[in-house]
Amino acid sequence: NRELSIFTSFTNCRLLEDVDLSQNLLNSILPAS
Repeated sequence: NRELSIFTSFTNCRLLEDVDLSQNLLNSILPAS
């Protein structure tokens, strides 16, 4: 189903953005080694 494929791609993109944001938050909290 093409619509399902587009929806899945969008969801995956959102998940990647959330992971990227959480990593940035951790990097800003943790001191640079």
